[in-house]
Amino acid sequence: MDFFDEFKNAVSVYPRDHVNLDFVQVIAPGTTINKDETVQFKIRINNNGPLTLENVQLHIKGEQDTLVRATSSGAWVSEFNAGALTVAGDGSQESATFYFKPTKVVDPAAQLVSANISQWNAALGRILNGYSNGTPYPTVNYIHEVAGN
Repeated sequence: MDFFDEFKNAVSVYPRDHVNLDFVQVIAPGTTINKDETVQFKIRINNNGPLTLENVQLHIKGEQDTLVRATSSGAWVSEFNAGALTVAGDGSQESATFYFKPTKVVDPAAQLVSANISQWNAALGRILNGYSNGTPYPTVNYIHEVAGN
């Protein structure tokens, strides 16, 4: 397998190997999440590798008959795609605020919302430019004799 095939394969599994998603800033109206209440949340994308992720789109899906939406108003849906985020290598970025609304009682606790990356582009600038600093090799020296006046 040549370098480009190996590189293509590495990029195709990059999110699996170097990216984590977390629910953050989950805010419910009270101390518990109740049926038919609106809860807001964000998704944090943690990029633990060298590639920059560009045009990251998140797929948000309601589970257990939970509805979701990308804005504070508008129609509730079962799933949507949103975002055009950029996440630098070894960096993190939070999404916009999203919303969910459980439509039934769920006991015991179960998954209400899932999120995954539905689309992204790799940018190589950090790898190509970040590691192309000055180097002592190769070196050229000027050697010549010096005569007296």
